[in-house]
Amino acid sequence: MTTIADYYGVNTLVQYAELIMDWLIDEVMLDAAMLIAPIAIYIVIRHILVEDTDDPRRVIYTQAGWNYYIKKFWARYCLGKRWPGEEPLEKKKEIYSVTATPYETKLETPRKIKKDMDMDSMTIFGCDSKGTTLKLNIVRKFQHSEVWVYLSLPNGAVYQLPEHPDTTYLSGQWRQFEAADLKFTAIEPMRRWRITFNGTLRKGVANEWRLEHDEAALLHVRFNFIWTACSDYVETRDSWDSTLLSEALARETWRDGDWLDMVFMEPEGYDQFGVMDGIVKIGADDEGSRLYLRGVRQRRWGEVNEANLLRSVRVHGVAPDGCFFTLNTSCRRDGLTMAKWGLVRTPTGRVNRVDKSNFDLANTGHHKNLPGQLKLNFSTNSKNYIVSVQLEERSGAVVYSGQPWRQQTFLRKLQFGINGLQGVGFTEFAYWYRGPCNAERPVPVTFLRPKKWDCLRDGHVPLVCDLREKAAQIETLVGGKALSLALLKSLDDCRFDVPSGFCVTSEAYARQTQTFPLLQSAVDLLKDAATGQKELELKCVCRKVAEAFEVTKLCQDVTNVMENYLDKYSDETIFAVRSSAIGEDSADLSSAGQNSTILGVKRQNVAQAVMKCWASLFSEHSVMYRWQHGQELDPGMAVVVQVMVPANAAGVLFTRHPFTGNPRQIVITANYGLGESVVSASAEPDTVLISRSRNNNSLKIEQVQIGSKKDSIFLSTSGEGTESINIADEQREKLCLSDDLLLKLAQIGEALERQFGSPRDIEWAVLEDKIHLLQARPITALDSWTDFELEHELDMPIVMDNDILSIANTGEVFPGATKPLTQSVLTRLLDLEIQEQCIKRNKNRSFCNLYQSFVGTTSNHVVISVINTVLSNLDEKIGTTNKVMDLAVFGHLVTDERLHSTGVQRFGYMSSFTKFLTIYDMLMDTMSAGKVEKSGKREVQNYKVSHSKNASAEELMSAIQQSLPHFVKIIRMHGHMSRVSIFTQVAAMSVLTENNDDWCTDHYTDISLLLSSCSNVESAEIPSQLREIAAMIAEEDSDFFTSAEPAIAFNWILKESEAASKFTSFLEAHGHRSIREFEFHTATWGMNPESLIKTLQALVKSPHPAPENAISLSVNETCQILKSPTKGGTRRALRFLLPHCRTAVARREKSKSGLICAVHVLRTAYRRLARLLVREGRLPEADLLFYMTNHEISRLVSHRDPVLLAKAARRRRLWHHWESLKYEEIFFGVPRPVQEQENSMVGIQTMKATPVCSGVVLGRACVVSELSQTADIVRGDILITHCTDIGWSPYFPLLAGIVTELGGLISHGAVIAREYGLPCIVGATNATQIFRTGDIVRLNGSLGVLEKISDKPLVDINDD
Repeated sequence: MTTIADYYGVNTLVQYAELIMDWLIDEVMLDAAMLIAPIAIYIVIRHILVEDTDDPRRVIYTQAGWNYYIKKFWARYCLGKRWPGEEPLEKKKEIYSVTATPYETKLETPRKIKKDMDMDSMTIFGCDSKGTTLKLNIVRKFQHSEVWVYLSLPNGAVYQLPEHPDTTYLSGQWRQFEAADLKFTAIEPMRRWRITFNGTLRKGVANEWRLEHDEAALLHVRFNFIWTACSDYVETRDSWDSTLLSEALARETWRDGDWLDMVFMEPEGYDQFGVMDGIVKIGADDEGSRLYLRGVRQRRWGEVNEANLLRSVRVHGVAPDGCFFTLNTSCRRDGLTMAKWGLVRTPTGRVNRVDKSNFDLANTGHHKNLPGQLKLNFSTNSKNYIVSVQLEERSGAVVYSGQPWRQQTFLRKLQFGINGLQGVGFTEFAYWYRGPCNAERPVPVTFLRPKKWDCLRDGHVPLVCDLREKAAQIETLVGGKALSLALLKSLDDCRFDVPSGFCVTSEAYARQTQTFPLLQSAVDLLKDAATGQKELELKCVCRKVAEAFEVTKLCQDVTNVMENYLDKYSDETIFAVRSSAIGEDSADLSSAGQNSTILGVKRQNVAQAVMKCWASLFSEHSVMYRWQHGQELDPGMAVVVQVMVPANAAGVLFTRHPFTGNPRQIVITANYGLGESVVSASAEPDTVLISRSRNNNSLKIEQVQIGSKKDSIFLSTSGEGTESINIADEQREKLCLSDDLLLKLAQIGEALERQFGSPRDIEWAVLEDKIHLLQARPITALDSWTDFELEHELDMPIVMDNDILSIANTGEVFPGATKPLTQSVLTRLLDLEIQEQCIKRNKNRSFCNLYQSFVGTTSNHVVISVINTVLSNLDEKIGTTNKVMDLAVFGHLVTDERLHSTGVQRFGYMSSFTKFLTIYDMLMDTMSAGKVEKSGKREVQNYKVSHSKNASAEELMSAIQQSLPHFVKIIRMHGHMSRVSIFTQVAAMSVLTENNDDWCTDHYTDISLLLSSCSNVESAEIPSQLREIAAMIAEEDSDFFTSAEPAIAFNWILKESEAASKFTSFLEAHGHRSIREFEFHTATWGMNPESLIKTLQALVKSPHPAPENAISLSVNETCQILKSPTKGGTRRALRFLLPHCRTAVARREKSKSGLICAVHVLRTAYRRLARLLVREGRLPEADLLFYMTNHEISRLVSHRDPVLLAKAARRRRLWHHWESLKYEEIFFGVPRPVQEQENSMVGIQTMKATPVCSGVVLGRACVVSELSQTADIVRGDILITHCTDIGWSPYFPLLAGIVTELGGLISHGAVIAREYGLPCIVGATNATQIFRTGDIVRLNGSLGVLEKISDKPLVDINDD
């Protein structure tokens, strides 16, 4: 065999190696060179001919290399390993949470700023279709903040902060988003925020920083907005699509193994779409305009260096169909140079990542030459969006960030077209800035802050401390008043003096009560009396506790230490002894005038004065003040002892106008003598308004109002105490202070506002032209909630100008205004259950527990979204299904071309396959209804809020929260029965109408007949049982019963009547029901049985047998008398469907009763919680709990909060007004109540509505618009009302007919009317305004007609 060596003649190893090398060079290398040469030539030619080596963009933006696709593939693989399995945007959460989760609360909490590079920002943008745009931004940084305010109105006016384009501001509120008079406050994390601004804005845009300002262009502007989420929140990492991210990574140079870390250079945070609703007031005379803006809220935090962000562009857009989007692209020096990401909120509420985008940063305004137009093409989930953007130059602005400036951002409004629709938005072009910084750098301020607890002295807490000691700067030790004095004392300012003194600390107060146990016992008794644990007269107890403190001597320990401090002063020194309770003079609670101040005290009487101050802590008005604000009744008190200033004049200075909050106005009130006459309002002082100019910070006396100053208080001539002196007329007619002193006071006020970092309320005194400061506390009223905010705080978001809402159906279940607690629990859970059902049938729907999209509220009235419910599954034409749904929900036809096209615009047409699946699901629901009914009954029987007998309020609240998932199962059961009931109606009516779109009167009459005589309707049992009880009472002692007071009559039934057992059984079976039975605040029949007595008294007065006209037709009889069927098979089909239809109605009523049982369990738990909170002193009245949301209650049980209680009290005061608001049955866009129509419709004699129970009756009209008017009902009346619920059942035996403005075919009134054979029509819009009580009317329940016959009594007509 011939080998290779033999073939080539190779004999040695060296020769063999040489042979191999020759082969590699001749064969392999040549082939490789021939393969690589064309590629190399292409690269060289492209480099020479195509790429501009002088283009600076090649340096900034890295280019895709030859290995781009390989790197992209590998980046995608590595991202998958680093972030295994991209989390969906709609994360797994506690689905049925009615309050914020701990994780959501943590995300929303402001971050700690510890070093120079740390940053925590929040940006809120909103716009409307009219051209209004609002852009707000607060960036919290180390020792300062950056603030943007950009407000552009439709008339072209633009308002910004006066310092803009510079955005750097000092802020004294380092723990929250507050700076430059702009404040963001979380109402409920991830759900609602409050936005307030009360300051100065400049009208017009300044692209360069100015030292001087046009004062005429500076206006006082105030706006208050409630921001409400309309989408889930998306964390920054989740908003990055892996495809776009891998494309950005593939462009970069990978020099080491840490290349993947480039994606982490972007700050952490989240985005969330939402709406803003609020009032803007510009100038002093503006009454305010309501703005409803839609946009996005963006939160970012982390370590950031502005110099590393070379460029970025943000585009925010809002389309008229409810589609919102935000597109972002950035170029970083330390990260990705072509990063792209974005989010789109679809009209159905779903939030999707942008997975493709043509946004080219390199070719979009690179040299700060902003384009006039942009063509954007992006996609999400295979849906393409083509956006043509037109930027508005005339409303543009520029802002600079960093100190010195490191970022330049151009702001532009925009209009755009997207898939055939016209929208509005906003864009930001940001550039790394290397030019000069013209703005003056703010001088750093060391803000005055209380010290932490570090004052232990030799292992014990001081009983007394000097105001100059560090211990005096500990609020829990010295109280609010002493703290402010100690902070003032720490300042080295020659313009004013703080009188020297010392503080008897709260530890001394504690020592006093420990030394004299009787004092502590008296305080404990007061607590029991105030919280209702003992039935004692609070006024009497307060007086006795105060007297006990006054007559008790100061304990020796405190006396000895205090004497040491008094020894520092001469025997002739006169002191002012002032109470300083723990918690007073704070930003939330001023406690002004609640506790005693004793002036003109000699040394030997100081101890007695201290005891009087402590005694004042338990005066009735002081105790009531703390009780009303949910504060500790015995918070502890320190006492300030200061050298008395025998002032020539004294008063109060507000560094901002105390009523309007205008920061350019300082208000000074002054009177001769001591300031007591000013703070106590015992005399009319001088009032001086001083204006503050932004130019050189100059001050000017703007307005002077000389007070009468009839009396003034001076130090007594004896040197002890004070006395009132009449001021001479000559002195009264002039200011008590010179202009120089007024301006000097104003300067001091400005300085203190900077030092404290917030507006101040300053008490001062002047003695021989020397200014003495006696107090400097926050102005508490500037941030108070407006009536508008309270009314609309809980409104559901409206994402479209043509959104469609209705009070039909919900107005029957939740009549009038609904309390905040019920809104935040029950309506929210009902909305979530509907969301869950809808998303099963439409995968494009979004499930989100952060906002309500199906059932929500407006001005505290519960409404339903028509577009998300009735109009969500539409055919190409309005058909029978739509009409049946209209009748079921509204009681009459409402779907027209406008509503139909709006629904199609959002959801599109329902495909045949979707229609098939819907029908299949409903058939399955119908078949399983019996099984669901049985399981639901068990759930209702087993539902309870488990807690121990001695549970605290916090433990009970936790038990309530844990019970809600069980409660949701009961809601699902009722939802199941309601769907089946509606489905069987749709099926029966579709058969009845034989798919004829043109309905006649016979159709309506037959429809009402089909639903008659539904057996086993639980709510129909109530009138029958009451009638039986009334009959038994009538046979016993009817005269006594009908004439007795309800309470006496109730006791008579239980103790003397044979009807006692039946009445007790009735309460056991139906005691959980009542008028407004879904309202947690309602007292049910079982809780207040006397509410039934008046009805029983009316029934006993005129006993009447069961109605003879009650319908009891069989299925065959019903089908036989129908008038509208024209086909033979129609009646046969109806004989099959009708039993299912009737059974479904009965099951729905039973499931509703079960749901009400569960509501009653929650109602009972919340009432017990209210009593516990009162006992713990956190809540002044149990009733107030129902005016708070579930989230607010959760906060209250963990810590005392006077702001929450103040909000709840104001809601209660405003409730009567909210209850009186009226709305159209259907309204478009942002809901607004209608004005009362007084006499415009009185002349109408006839109206037509939807018949639900046939029959004709003539009788007196009884118009009942409020429940309090039910006493006007007499037997034989035709009731005309807004709507009815189970609570009206006791009155049905008295009626001859029913007319309701709201309601559908299966509404409560319709069901009971059919059971009793009462002629009834529903959907009679404005009937309560057209007719009057006493009118004689004819109700034709067959034709759906109500007509006025006469306004004379019926007896007069018969006589005629």
